[in-house]
Amino acid sequence: MEGAELVLDGRDFTLLGHENGFFAGASLFDRVTPGMRIYQEEIFGPALSVVRAADYAEALRLPGEHAYGNGVATDLNQHGPDSIRFYTRTKTVTSRWPAGLREGASFTIPTMG
Repeated sequence: MEGAELVLDGRDFTLLGHENGFFAGASLFDRVTPGMRIYQEEIFGPALSVVRAADYAEALRLPGEHAYGNGVATDLNQHGPDSIRFYTRTKTVTSRWPAGLREGASFTIPTMG
């Protein structure tokens, strides 16, 4: 690993109820530097590398210098929730409005203003 710290090892991941399946668990590497192979090459799998920048200017510069810069997130303020959403499953909440109100029930519609 060239000095990177493996914080979470997903190689022995087993999904409950699907113990005979083939799944890749998430792996997290910390203290990755731009000179490391894990940083320079594209990884196809659930792996996240944490690169620590000396200052804000370096953090902003790193994605622009990276061959796969679109896959590099400097922080949540730069890429927002999409930097997390990329690695998670989107969930949808559906609510059903009643066709009619029951006797005595009421609701208010919020107004903007």
